[in-house]
Amino acid sequence: MLNNLVVSPERISFAHPCRPVNHLKYAKEQMVVNGTVDNEYEVYKLYKHYPNSNLIADAAALLLLPKALDLKVTGTSFHVGSGCSEVEAYDRAIEKAENIFKCGELIGHDMNLMDIGGGFPGTDDALFENIADAVNTSVQLRFPDERVQIIAEPGRFFVEAAYTLIFVTPEVFLGCDAQDRILEEQHLPNLNRGDLVVFRNMGAYAKTMAKPFNGFEVPRVELLCKSSYLLLGSSGLELSGVELSGLDGGVAAAEHRV
Repeated sequence: MLNNLVVSPERISFAHPCRPVNHLKYAKEQMVVNGTVDNEYEVYKLYKHYPNSNLIADAAALLLLPKALDLKVTGTSFHVGSGCSEVEAYDRAIEKAENIFKCGELIGHDMNLMDIGGGFPGTDDALFENIADAVNTSVQLRFPDERVQIIAEPGRFFVEAAYTLIFVTPEVFLGCDAQDRILEEQHLPNLNRGDLVVFRNMGAYAKTMAKPFNGFEVPRVELLCKSSYLLLGSSGLELSGVELSGLDGGVAAAEHRV
């Protein structure tokens, strides 16, 4: 997909903790040289299948083995956790990244890239600004060298508010999956058959993790046009005059009036 967007290979980081060999071979064919490693097994895998790649190590313990195998470590990465609201966590992570940089340079690696991960909030502008301020301050303090490239993985920031999950009552089922839940101990208003139950901000870690467990289909995606309040999709569904009433926890009840 990135190739279709004409993104140059050197700007792509293959950030995944466990990459299948065929994926590594494809990355090699596409000349995507940057990739993260967080365990020794991945280091050996790269040594065997893509020795010319640039390793982005997330721990100081992963610096010696690449050096012994004559592999290049060019930076470090971290991820404080998706949806993390503790601003101070970013400064602590950048401080640890600084220490990894120092260790790498002592060993002889050319350290020039830091991946600050993702999980940035896509629905709380004030929190995002606080995180951005903390990151900028910490980076300026600990990585003043402009030669160091700072990258991020802001997927949640872009897509969290892009999707809304809608159920038509009474079509709400138990999937017998311990992770198959949206909210716990949430009281809903009295609902009638055909009413809609709406969960906002479901763009991150929702549909991408859905599966047809126990025979239940994965929710289809429809397009909501806010300007005319029409819900249109490939299935031909059309709902007009939908009114949402806010509830705690980002939930809303919607009256289905066609």
